[in-house]
Amino acid sequence: MLEMGRASAGALLVALAVLAPAATEQTCGDELPPELVGNYSGLACAPVWNNFVLRYAQGKDNRQNVLLAIGSAIPVNDRLSEHQSKTSITFDFTTGSSSSASSFPEGLKRTHGALNLFAWGVLLPIGAIVARYCRRWDPLWFYLHAGIQFVGFILGLAGIVAGVSLYNKIQANVPSHRGLGIFVLVLGILQILAIFLRPNKDSKYRKFWNWYHHWVGRLALFFAAINIVIGIKVGTAGNSWKIGYGFNLAILLITIIALEVLLWTRWRNNSGSTGAY
Repeated sequence: MLEMGRASAGALLVALAVLAPAATEQTCGDELPPELVGNYSGLACAPVWNNFVLRYAQGKDNRQNVLLAIGSAIPVNDRLSEHQSKTSITFDFTTGSSSSASSFPEGLKRTHGALNLFAWGVLLPIGAIVARYCRRWDPLWFYLHAGIQFVGFILGLAGIVAGVSLYNKIQANVPSHRGLGIFVLVLGILQILAIFLRPNKDSKYRKFWNWYHHWVGRLALFFAAINIVIGIKVGTAGNSWKIGYGFNLAILLITIIALEVLLWTRWRNNSGSTGAY
């Protein structure tokens, strides 16, 4: 139950429940202390109470968004399980009425995840595979590599824009996911800029450019894969996303291992064959 009271400083106190030190000592047959009557949670005979107070400073707009988490699982070892559902309301302290608040942007979250997973987890790794293992088909491999990477980067950039919009809406505190995302984006931009600085094949600087381009790309894909896993976890995307990305990752790794074995076998049998990208 929500109880409202005015503080002398003009703040509104909303007491959502009352905490009693003796709560854990209560059993099913005991009477509740007077201060706990009306706040009984009804969970598994041993009552559970939580205490938290919202201090809300009065102003011109006396409405406040409230997020409610709902769950019915029995606590284990004095720990509440993760909530099973959630909703939000807008509470008007002036009138004491409430209304449904704007819903969580689930569609935007799915768009952010799907775009980045497809771009950084599917297209860009395929483009890198083409560049390393398909150089015998020159110049087709180059155009395929450049085209796939360009489309992948654009889709990944769109996914990042969706992520920024999502962050502005919900202010999610996920510094690891956000930090890795920025780092991967910077590496991707460096890869795009490297195209315009590529030396000629006969230039003495070409080998240094190749080294730079290869390893920056590998780092970007490696950290992108880590960030996708983090995003699936913090976004509570569900088992379908975990299984789908895990299957995709397994296919990519098996393909890379098989092609790498074939490449090294070809190098060993023919020292004059095309080198790796």
